[in-house]
Amino acid sequence: MAHRRLSGCRFCIRRVRPGRERIVAFLCQEIPKRRAGQATDLFSELCRATKEDGSLLADQEIADHMSFLMMAVHDTLTSSVTSLVYLLAKHPEWQDKLRAEMHGLRLRRGRLRNAVR
Repeated sequence: MAHRRLSGCRFCIRRVRPGRERIVAFLCQEIPKRRAGQATDLFSELCRATKEDGSLLADQEIADHMSFLMMAVHDTLTSSVTSLVYLLAKHPEWQDKLRAEMHGLRLRRGRLRNAVR
């Protein structure tokens, strides 16, 4: 089977590869800190995870897993938010209920981030 180069691939590779390289570089920089710490977030746990032979995962393995996970989360989140916006647009009464619930929290503008924690 012959493979044909898609016209958009060059653009995608030129744009995506540097972004992924920055993410991987950041993750690799953080791995020693996470291994030394006691945090229980997924990244920290993965940094301290061991293989069957007791050895730690290689930095590149961790970076690859986390990079893949971040892309999967991004895809899932954008799909979920798109569905939410569509359904809110389709059901204005849900918008009213959501707005009333948000106002009931009595949050000052910009304070939602702290309320969620």
